[in-house]
Amino acid sequence: MKLLLDSIKTIFISVIRYYILRLIIHNHKLTNKLIIFNMKTLKHLLIFLVIGLLAVPAKAQNVDEILKKHADAIGGLENWGRIKTMKMEMVMKMQGMEIPIVATQVNCTGMRTDITVMGMSGYSIITKTNGWNFMPFNGQTKPEPMTEDILKSSQDELCVLDKLLRSKETGDKLEYLGTDDVDGTECLKLKLSDASGKESTYFLDSESYLLIKKTVKVTVNGQVIENSASMGNYQKLEEGIIVPMNTKTNGGEIEIKKITINPEVDDKIFTLPG
Repeated sequence: MKLLLDSIKTIFISVIRYYILRLIIHNHKLTNKLIIFNMKTLKHLLIFLVIGLLAVPAKAQNVDEILKKHADAIGGLENWGRIKTMKMEMVMKMQGMEIPIVATQVNCTGMRTDITVMGMSGYSIITKTNGWNFMPFNGQTKPEPMTEDILKSSQDELCVLDKLLRSKETGDKLEYLGTDDVDGTECLKLKLSDASGKESTYFLDSESYLLIKKTVKVTVNGQVIENSASMGNYQKLEEGIIVPMNTKTNGGEIEIKKITINPEVDDKIFTLPG
């Protein structure tokens, strides 16, 4: 910083001397015209100049650069593009219980989540056209269709690659909101807004460019609901992609035990029994 200030000061004084010389040549009444170039003014101008120079790198980092670094941080778009199907075996920890969950996904086509609670098995099915829930531990006796709001929001998760890296493809509005602090970590803050009014805010670690927090604001049955999730324990899989193995949500903590990439998946799992 001292070298930078000294260099700026040298350049600045050289410019001042040039204009002083011009004043001497064109006007002998130099005293009145040089009074503005006192040390106090010089100091203020130097500070202003330094602030302006230091602000350039922050402005230079645009959204495309951030997305490129984030994509590289999670293994690269090429590796993610090779994923056709995915199966995740997880455990949700809440209220002293460990609830097993299995999520099976065909990229951008369908997703089924099976969950077992108190000896009862339920499931959630989402496709590009429909969505159902069957949760007997919540009192349901048969599968029920998802509401339009919930289905639309859930369909955003059909693709293995987050919408953040598909914003140009989906046409959603993406904004860079500067930096923010998340539990002591400086983060780059991005907001993604879609045509339905759903807003997703992403917090990327400014050093690693990994996603460490995501908040989603969506309108369901006329009510605005906001959910938040924090990600951690990133691990690299054999296929080259890097994923968070732990996620903390409003409802509890989810720990991924196993991920299988490109397993055989029968499309029948995305249809209702019978």
